[in-house]
Amino acid sequence: MEKQLMECFTHFQLVDLIGFANILQVPEEENFEDYVVNIVEAFDKKPRRIRKELVKLAKQVRDNNIEYDKEMAAKKCNPDSE
Repeated sequence: MEKQLMECFTHFQLVDLIGFANILQVPEEENFEDYVVNIVEAFDKKPRRIRKELVKLAKQVRDNNIEYDKEMAAKKCNPDSE
């Protein structure tokens, strides 16, 4: 499940990652890599049922971000479409 979570993180905005960390009660870090590691470690300590729900949430955030990026790209290609 950690692999699925990390794949989703690649499509997260910074605010999404901070929100996810807050859900897991992970404090912010100066070092971004340490921050992500702490998020994944906190995720790994949760019961399986909760991890499944968190992965589901992460996938929804990822999908929303992908859709938003597509919409923004389409507007850049066709600015008169508004």
